[in-house]
Amino acid sequence: MNEDLFKGMQVVYNIPNSGLDLLLHEGFIAGREKAQLEDCQRTHRQIVELQCTIHVPFATSIPPKPAIVEKELCNPEHITRAVNQFVYPHSQARQVSVSPLTRFGAGYALSALKDVELLAAEDPILDEKAAHAEQYGMKDDFEKWVMTERDAHFVNLVREHRNRIMHLLVGYAHDLTDDVAKSNTEHDEQISHIVVTVKSLADREEESKK
Repeated sequence: MNEDLFKGMQVVYNIPNSGLDLLLHEGFIAGREKAQLEDCQRTHRQIVELQCTIHVPFATSIPPKPAIVEKELCNPEHITRAVNQFVYPHSQARQVSVSPLTRFGAGYALSALKDVELLAAEDPILDEKAAHAEQYGMKDDFEKWVMTERDAHFVNLVREHRNRIMHLLVGYAHDLTDDVAKSNTEHDEQISHIVVTVKSLADREEESKK
């Protein structure tokens, strides 16, 4: 699904005045987004460095020159190709074979190739309450802090930017239709939204209904 989304976002980016030079990104937290992005970039660079290292049998491996790494960071192949990586869920090392696109998402991948600024879509206080609700909360807490409150925040954030076109990347579970309608009743300036869902995900939902 990230692959489909990544391809679609590149098409939109190439449309003149599409507004995709800015992207509000779920998961990026206001006040921490710079560190989050730098962490993704650092890991991405390490992956590219490993891929471009020359391994000489029975000799010292030859690391790539910095100029080569800079060039290859913008190579789509190094973003979409699956490579063996170590991740640390629950502080335990686990080896997985995934691409940077899969690991960091389509939003980051697009920003690595194009002149796209990733903006924080998360409020730090709401994020803490959502994280607590996900781990310890009951169903009502989950609905309130993970979905309802964050959905309203996403819409308010888009409105505050006051751009003619603003792109927001969120998970498939978020439906902002009611929040947009409520926001429009509270403001003189009306906003509308278009939801773009990748075909593979829409097909999966249709299959689940059968």
